[in-house]
This record gives sequence, C-alpha cells and structure tokens, in this order.
Amino acid sequence: MSASREFRIEPSSQMVPGWTQLPPLALKGVGTAEVESLQHYYGRLIWTTRITTLHLRRYINKHAKIGIDHSSSFRRALILGPAAGGLLGQLQMLTGVDDLRYGTLWALSEVVSRNCSLFGAHKRRWCPECYANWDNNQSYEPLVWSIDLLGCCPKHNCDLEYACPKCHSYQRETSRPDQRRICWVCKASLAQGARWRSRPAMMQWMDEQVIQLVEYCATPRLAPMPWMDYVTFVSGVRSNARKNGALQGSMRQLLQSVDKRARRHSRRPSIRTLFNLCCLQGISVRELLNAPKEASSPLLLDHWASASYMPLPPIVQVQRIYMAVRYLEDFLGANPPYLPPIDLLLKPFKVENLAVRDASAGLFDQYESRYLAQGTSDYLAVLRKTFLCALHASHQRFKGSESSKADLAEMAGSSGEAASKVFSAYLLVRAPQRLLRIEQYRKELPVRESLKWLLERQSMLAYRC
Repeated sequence: MSASREFRIEPSSQMVPGWTQLPPLALKGVGTAEVESLQHYYGRLIWTTRITTLHLRRYINKHAKIGIDHSSSFRRALILGPAAGGLLGQLQMLTGVDDLRYGTLWALSEVVSRNCSLFGAHKRRWCPECYANWDNNQSYEPLVWSIDLLGCCPKHNCDLEYACPKCHSYQRETSRPDQRRICWVCKASLAQGARWRSRPAMMQWMDEQVIQLVEYCATPRLAPMPWMDYVTFVSGVRSNARKNGALQGSMRQLLQSVDKRARRHSRRPSIRTLFNLCCLQGISVRELLNAPKEASSPLLLDHWASASYMPLPPIVQVQRIYMAVRYLEDFLGANPPYLPPIDLLLKPFKVENLAVRDASAGLFDQYESRYLAQGTSDYLAVLRKTFLCALHASHQRFKGSESSKADLAEMAGSSGEAASKVFSAYLLVRAPQRLLRIEQYRKELPVRESLKWLLERQSMLAYRC
C-alpha cells in the first residue's frame, strides 16, 4: 500500500505533558453505535472556545503534513481522506484527547473507498425528533447520520431528513448548535415534519448493517482493518462460489469484478459493495469485519441455487431507472403510431434494460409486446433505420412540417407511410421535449428517496410472486 493512503495516530502518552491549548472535550458515545461524529465534535469545540473556524483551520494547515483548502475537502478529511491523519493528529495534540478517530471511519480507512456513501450530495442530515428533544449540554449528532445508506433514525425510527420541511432547502454546516436546528433560508424549525413510514425488509436490514458498521468503527483499536483481511474474505467467497455450481448473472458479475479489483488493489470497495457481499454470503457486516476469513466460509453451500440476492445500485443510478420507467409510462400513454426499440428509447438515461425490467416488469413486457406487434422483422428493421435517421439529422433538417416527412423518407430510403409513423414518434422523443420531462421526473423523486422507491418496487414484486 502506498504511503499516501496509510496513517497511524500516536497515543496521547507520547505528547508533551501539561496543559493543552484547547479544552479536552471528550468525544461522546465512544464504543457504541451512537458515537458522536468528528464533524459535530469539531463544531462543538469551536462553539465552546469561541475561536473561529478559519483560525483553527489555519493552525491545522500550518502544522499538518497535508493541508485543508476549503470546507468540502475539510469535510472529507474528517472522514477518510489523505488529510485525515494530519487533522486527527493535530486535534488530538491540541485537546489531549486520543480517541477522536472513533468518530470517523478511521477503522476502515485502509479498506473502504474515500468516495464512499457518506453525506450523499455533501448535505447534512438530521432526525427531527432528536432535534425536538435537543439538550445543549448532552445532545450531539451521531456519526451514523452521515452514512447515506441509513434511512431512519435508530432511536426514533423516523426518516432522516436532508431538507427544510417548509422551503425544502439543503442546510449549511455551522458550528453554532442553535443555528443547526433552524433553516438558514426561511428560519423555520428543523425539529418538525417527522415522518414514520413502513420500510421494506431490505431497507431495515441495511439500517442494521449501517449501525453495526459504525459500532465497529467506534470500538477502540490500535490499527485500522488491514487491506489483506478484505482480500481474504473476497477470495474465500469467490473460491466457494466456483465450487458450488453456476450462479445468477448478477452474483457472478459482482464477484468477478470485486475479486479482480481486490487482488490488483485497483479500486477500493464502497460501503454499498460491502453490503452487497454480505447479502450475497448471507452474513452481517459485523461478521465480515470481525472475522473475515471465517465469514467467507461456505455458509450458503446448500443454498446457492436459491439464494435471494439483489445488488444495491448507486442511488444516482436508481434515480435514472425511475426516470426511465416514468418516461416509458408517458410514452406508452401518448399512444404514438410507432414504438421504437426500447434500447433506443431509453439510451439517453444510461441504464441497463434489465434494470428497468426489474423495476417494472409489467410495463417493460407490455412495451416489448406492442413493439413486436408492429410488423415483421424486416419491416421493424426499416422503421428502426428510419428512426435512427431522424435522430441523427434532427438538428439540421426537421422542423415538424410535412416536407420533413418526405425528407426523412428520402434519407432513409423508406416508404412515406413508414416515415410518417416514425416522424410522429420522433416529435415526442426529440431532445427539447425529453429534457423537460427528465427535469420533471428528477423533481418527482429526489436522489435520497430513490433507493427506497426501488426496494419498495422489488418487495412488491416479490410479494405478488
């Protein structure tokens, strides 16, 4: 492993004894899944001492080996980035508190990607009920809120919020605890609008894994989890998979890519990948982290053929799947005279056709049936060629007039009837109209809500089966 990715924190016993430059505030909840996040600790330290964020950041930049240039990189440094070692070391030296690393994912710093599922779109989240019961002396924001795969508050079981319930604005970071609980735009209280909703079993399982992962990171230890422990686990799962017959395509693809990257150390896994592997192996993330070699044993030796496994896609990809499904619904609802091949229709969304079918099998199959019913394979090939000509020449020649249909027929070498059908469908899918619909769909389902939508869809399909 390269030196830039490694860091160790020296214990406070090696520091110069005596008074510390900053008060030795204790990190709250060490050793539990409710450990305080270092981000909140940093704000609490500033609020207690009344020093400015800029002053403390300049001091850390002066003494740390890797500086912190602006707030976004500072936030990443509080978690896993290359500046984390210097930042933690400086904060521990200034405060004399040697367990601050347990308020971060330091325990996984040699394994998990720095581009992990933390903060989503770099916006903070909170529990309205926790804010409503806030005690300035005892309350704090836990690290678990920062894991984007966590859906609800472990204490109150209500949804974690990421936007103001009144004006829907994202919230800024601030060190003032009183200002963190009111919207910086409309000044409405963020301690309202709590939502309790039924959650699919898969999402409940994910929440439990997030809690276990944070508890592992909050438990005092001398060194992070070694990279080779993760490689051992992946190699064991991959070896067992080879011995136990053919796997489903999604399982096989996941294992092949993960095993290849682990051996080459070409890409670190995300938290989502760790959860996928646990789901595949039928174990909890606690078992993976505490006993990786034992957890890779053939626990599902007699159940590989019937193992129920669903990869968790990135939430941005899930939003694209949702938009593709909605676009398919609206296009069918318009009842156009021609249905283009589904791969051409959904190409702008950059999603796999099978992913769309998994999310809405009935709609997908309906479209395919109507597409095939339009004529013979030769006629469908002519229509496809004509549709491609319309797409490629749209920015030059077509304005929606009758002469455009004749131009299209001439360009594609097709009949006037085929050109007329295709042109009517083209008017529905050309770029300006499609972009307006995509923006509408994106507002319907925010990124943070997308994974819940997909899991609810899949749970519904499984229930019907």
